[in-house]
Amino acid sequence: MVRILLLLLSACIAVQSLVRVPMHKTTYERSSYKVASIAEYLRQKYIKGYKFDSNLAYNEGLSDYSNAQYYGTVQIGTPPQTFQLLFDTGSSNLWVPCKNCKASDLACDFHKKFDCKKSKTCTETNQPFEIQYGSGSMKGVVDNDVVCVSLCKFLSGKIAETVYPSYFSGFIHHTNKQK
Repeated sequence: MVRILLLLLSACIAVQSLVRVPMHKTTYERSSYKVASIAEYLRQKYIKGYKFDSNLAYNEGLSDYSNAQYYGTVQIGTPPQTFQLLFDTGSSNLWVPCKNCKASDLACDFHKKFDCKKSKTCTETNQPFEIQYGSGSMKGVVDNDVVCVSLCKFLSGKIAETVYPSYFSGFIHHTNKQK
């Protein structure tokens, strides 16, 4: 009888010690965001004199990959070398694979490489850099050159040319904005 009571008491204590966390499912209405951005793009393109509310904003055509990564066109150098880069709000760095990138790395094999020597405006600094992200790392050198995003709203910036990249194709977050 005592064993049964101890077993029941143990079961009651075990049930009481469970922590329950309520789970909620949210729905994502992807189409409403895309419709709004397409409508804004069409207003700016076809309505003469239309201006966006913020003078700090600019248009950049972004493509989305699984609603997790957004990439767009960035031009670096004079004459411009064009790249498709990830726009990452969690990073303040702009980096691209460079011409010395190791061919055995996927990021080097499948992406265009920046060549500072082909740009009249590129200044080599020979300043080394190394970045560790949660999902990869890279190292290389930092150079200065002209960076054009959305009709050259940005004039100059530091570009990290990576020699040992992870699987990324590049990041851009912020450089000096043209006044």
